[in-house]
Amino acid sequence: MHIDVRTRGFSITPGLRDAIERRLSFALDRYEQRIAGVRVVVGDLNGPRGGEDKSCRVEVRLRGARTVRATALDSDAYTAIGAAAHRAGRAVGRTLQRERATMLELLWLARSLSRSPSAA
Repeated sequence: MHIDVRTRGFSITPGLRDAIERRLSFALDRYEQRIAGVRVVVGDLNGPRGGEDKSCRVEVRLRGARTVRATALDSDAYTAIGAAAHRAGRAVGRTLQRERATMLELLWLARSLSRSPSAA
C-alpha cells in the first residue's frame, strides 16, 4: 500500500513518518486489496502559539474511484495521526460494507426477476 505523506508548517522527521506508516498499516491492512492509495497531510495550524493545532487528514482512494476522508485535531501530532488513522479504517470498512450490501441486493433482485412467473 502506497502512503503519500505531506506536511504543512513543519518538516517531517523519520520517527513521525514511521509512526504514520505504522498506524495506517494497522488500521487499513485488512482492506489493502481494495485500496489504490493513501495520502496523509499533517499540519500545524497556528504555529508556535500552542493549543489543539496539530491536524491530520487522511484520504484513502479505493479502487473504483471512491475516496474516503478522515481528519483529527489534537495538541500532539502523534495522537492526531492515531485518531485520523482509526477513523479512516472505520470509514473504509463502512464504505465497503455498504458497497457489498448494495451488490447483494442487486444480485438478489436480478435473481428474483430472472425467475419465470410459472415457477413462483
